[in-house]
Amino acid sequence: MNCPSVCVGSHHLDSGQQNPGHGWCCGQWFRIGTELNRHIPLHTKPFPCEWGTNDRAPCTKRFRAKKEREKHYRTCHPLRAQLEGIPEHFRCEHCGDKVRRRDYLKRHYKSCTTLNPGRQRGKKGARKADE
Repeated sequence: MNCPSVCVGSHHLDSGQQNPGHGWCCGQWFRIGTELNRHIPLHTKPFPCEWGTNDRAPCTKRFRAKKEREKHYRTCHPLRAQLEGIPEHFRCEHCGDKVRRRDYLKRHYKSCTTLNPGRQRGKKGARKADE
């Protein structure tokens, strides 16, 4: 583990309690294994942006998950996203609308007029229920 603030094993809290098999980080205990492994990337950010060439200053951003880096490529480095085969848009299979991010597509499904026939588009693109 690369995080200097992690104490692993049966270390004591100030209250004198022990928690074997857990790691202490950021003021809380994490089970060694899944919980701690999921938490550590918050500190290490093991996925660097790999965009940059000799004639361009490299991007120095780092991400805790591969999907976060892909989202960065789509929004900041579309050519890199294309080279990586990352889709530019996400299309609603019900109405054909396109959005740039997967989380926007999930939000779109809640208001899709094809899925929810009683809804209509409002003035600023928001969809409102018929009254």
